Amino acid sequence: MAADALYNQSIPRPKDHYVRVVPKWTGHLYELKKHLDTDMLLRVSDKLTSDVKSASWRAQDEGNTILVDDNSYAVVVPLVLIDEEIFIVLTKRAGHMEADPGHVAFPGGKLESGENFLAAALRETYEEIGLDRKDIERTAFLGVFERPLSEAQRNPSGSTSKRTPDTAFIEDNSRLSVHGKQTIAAFMTLLKCLPDFKPNLSEVEKIFLLPLADLLEEDLAWDEIWSWPDGSKSEIHFFSEPKVLGRDLIWGLTARIVTELLAVLVDCLEV
Repeated sequence: MAADALYNQSIPRPKDHYVRVVPKWTGHLYELKKHLDTDMLLRVSDKLTSDVKSASWRAQDEGNTILVDDNSYAVVVPLVLIDEEIFIVLTKRAGHMEADPGHVAFPGGKLESGENFLAAALRETYEEIGLDRKDIERTAFLGVFERPLSEAQRNPSGSTSKRTPDTAFIEDNSRLSVHGKQTIAAFMTLLKCLPDFKPNLSEVEKIFLLPLADLLEEDLAWDEIWSWPDGSKSEIHFFSEPKVLGRDLIWGLTARIVTELLAVLVDCLEV
């Protein structure tokens, strides 16, 4: 599939889709920018930790392998303070990767046998960008996300490639494994300082440091509603940031995770 005319990434849009430019945080833009600092991120971390205390599983617990299967993945959402500004760390996957080549993504990967979600996220992040645990100040569970495995009805090209197109993403904290879908656990990490990242060029083409406040700009974020032949609809999130990303685009699962992070920031605004 060819890349989008405006961006580097290939977007498998169905013929029936429309754009909705109404970011959920639009009404809170001023407050978010005013309060976006380390204290706010600590409140976010506290909220996320509190939200999962009563859950039936704890990804932070050592040895937790509840409902882990071959379709279980975990990612890290690194945040770091640089000169009084919060930055989010993203990667661009190498173009030769079998899954999601050239996509902007968070570091992470597949769980290994006997591994819990957090351990997998930290291991994969170290392997991909060299982020060591000692550089992490705090970790919080952001959420569980799901995306379908390759399905012909969700692939407009009809390709039989093993590459999984980003399509629908549903957050579901009540279960961690659904037949025919990938399960991805996301963890927000606050870094002590900007580490010396070492990208693994066999997996990562480049590392982006993106000011988190830039993602709050109204003209840089939008949603699209995609309609499928079976009558179902998918809400797909997009972010562009030409100053840092150039013609690269944040979309699909990664954009869904960013959207969830921004939603939590809105919830944590002081009244």
